[in-house]
Amino acid sequence: PRDVTQVVNRVFVTGADADPPNIAPNASFEETQSVDDTENNLLKNPGFEDYDNTAGHAPYWYRVFGAVRRDYPDDSTVNIARTGVAWLELGNNGYVSSTLQAMEQGAIAIGFPQKMRVSVWARQVTNGDTQTFTITGYAQDSSSNNLETFTSANLQPNSNVWQQFTFEFTPTNASVTQMALRFTLTGSGGVGHGILLDDGICVPAGLTA
Repeated sequence: PRDVTQVVNRVFVTGADADPPNIAPNASFEETQSVDDTENNLLKNPGFEDYDNTAGHAPYWYRVFGAVRRDYPDDSTVNIARTGVAWLELGNNGYVSSTLQAMEQGAIAIGFPQKMRVSVWARQVTNGDTQTFTITGYAQDSSSNNLETFTSANLQPNSNVWQQFTFEFTPTNASVTQMALRFTLTGSGGVGHGILLDDGICVPAGLTA
C-alpha cells in the first residue's frame, strides 16, 4: 500500500467446534421459568402459624371485629388447617353483625409500577354453606396513606374443602411504595356460618427467573 490508510486488517479463524464446549446451562439467559411464590412471598406469617400468647393474636396481622386465629389441638379436636396446625376464622364465632369481620396485614413493601398477585386458600366452615369473602389491596405511600383501593368480587368456596382464590391488581399512582392486604367476610357470620382461610400469598405478578 502507498500509505497506512490502505492497510486492511483481516483475521481468519478456522477449525472445529470450541473445545471444551460451554457447560453453563442457559448461558445466554434465553430460557425462563416461573418463580416459586412461596419463596418470594411478601406476607409475614402467611399461614397464621406464629402466635403471640401475651398479645393474643397472630403476629403481623391486625384483627378487625370478630376475626379469630385458630389452631389444633387447642381449638379443635381435628386438624383442619390446610398446612401446619393453624388457620384464620371469619365468622362461626357467635357474632352476628353488620360490622364486617376481617384480618389485615400492612406495610408490605412493593415497587411501582408493579402488578401484584394475592392468593389465599379458603373453605366454608360448614359444608353446603354459602358464605363469601373479599380480598382487598390498599396501595399506600410511605406514611401508610391509602392512595388506591382494589377489591375483588365476592369469592365463595363451594364446600368445606380447601380451594385457592387469586386476585391481581396494578397500582398506577407514582407515590405508591407499600400496600396493606385485607381478607373480609362479606356475610354476617354466626355459629356454623363463616369462612376459614390459610396460606396467604402476596407476590409481584409475572416474575420469572
